Amino acid sequence: MTTTGQVTTNNVLGEVQKTILSLDENLASRREAEEWTVQQACEIYEILSNFKSQIGVLMRDHENYLVEFMARTDTEAVVLESGLAVTKEYSKNRKAWKHKDLAGVVASRIENLAYDIDTGERLMTTQEMISKLLDYVQPSYWRITSLSEIGISADDYCETGDTEAKIRLGKVK
Repeated sequence: MTTTGQVTTNNVLGEVQKTILSLDENLASRREAEEWTVQQACEIYEILSNFKSQIGVLMRDHENYLVEFMARTDTEAVVLESGLAVTKEYSKNRKAWKHKDLAGVVASRIENLAYDIDTGERLMTTQEMISKLLDYVQPSYWRITSLSEIGISADDYCETGDTEAKIRLGKVK
């Protein structure tokens, strides 16, 4: 923290965090004591939902600013004092998947991996091949990086939007 503005922003954020923790304790004790009517509990839920939306807007605005700022300063990652890393990642919005076509190609690649090319020996059982499918798809989405590792471009099996930069906060890779 080198500027007054940064100190002030961090102080305000610290106070908001303290307030949220205090609110959490207050709500927990009131829930335990069953102090509300259902109507009152629903009204509190509405207020919390509004807070969540407002925080979401703040997060998106700051993420957009950070994407642009990191691009302007040619920065891809920053390791924070906490040990977490802030990284800029790129992704596409994918929709209208051709699931059956993609699943067929993935199954074919898995079948190829199930046999030793030199000896023709079978290396995986049918059950192992089916389980291997979960390396490439989860029940709600296809795993893009894993698909590319076996030479399949997910973009060939769905409609894609423009590539977007996103910010990721997580452990240092």
